[in-house]
Amino acid sequence: MTSIVAAGREAEGCIFCGAGRLTREHVFPRWLVTILTTDIVGPEVTSERTRRTSGGATETQRWAAGDVASYTVRVVCATCNNGWMSEIEARAQAVLSTMVAGERTSLSPAAQMDVAAWTVLKGYIVEYALGGAIVATPEERRALMEARHPAGAVAVRVGAVERSGIPNSVTRIVYTVGREGTREGMAVCTTFALGCALLQVCYGLGITIDWTRVSEPRTDHVPINPPCPGEVQWPPAVVLDSRSLGAWERPIRASDPGGIAGAGNSVA
Repeated sequence: MTSIVAAGREAEGCIFCGAGRLTREHVFPRWLVTILTTDIVGPEVTSERTRRTSGGATETQRWAAGDVASYTVRVVCATCNNGWMSEIEARAQAVLSTMVAGERTSLSPAAQMDVAAWTVLKGYIVEYALGGAIVATPEERRALMEARHPAGAVAVRVGAVERSGIPNSVTRIVYTVGREGTREGMAVCTTFALGCALLQVCYGLGITIDWTRVSEPRTDHVPINPPCPGEVQWPPAVVLDSRSLGAWERPIRASDPGGIAGAGNSVA
């Protein structure tokens, strides 16, 4: 299997606990290889990793869809990788497997939280894999490590996509947040398209959650952090295609108060 190594930044210490002895973490888990068959992704679909710099230069790597689990980044220690991170992976695997395969899936509140934790974990790792702006704070990463679920204003939702030639991908959109021309901070939305499943996490300055409002399924997505009460069904009523996926990946509009669309990084 070809090894695809991230061309982003390598951390000086583990991004979660701060330990200095680092190992390579798979951005996509190995078990995905057995699920992403040609029946789901098609015989000619590839995975792509594209990194766009602020100067407009583009670097792209492509490899077979079946090698998706070969994409690694060196930002975590063995203790975290083989401990609590493996626990999050194990809890989410069963539910994610059926979603990636495009099978109807029931999501209990606990299952929603498991998938949300997995999505946030991968979102934090992708920040380093793509080499762009680091939006998550050390405190937010440590909170995930300690609680095993997202803490604070971290919005997570899941959707579905038709597998009609769309590569497995991760798209990361970074927003510059400010008022009257003054930059105050950044927010980010990261979308994973894996098989038939779409998973998206948004956090940073300007991302807020109304904790008094009950989450409920929408036509094109199911919010899972905060989780919906009771059991909800996936996929949602509207399944996206290559034309509608781009808009779904950008839930924050440039006209939103304080939100200005900034750099875009994608990996697939």
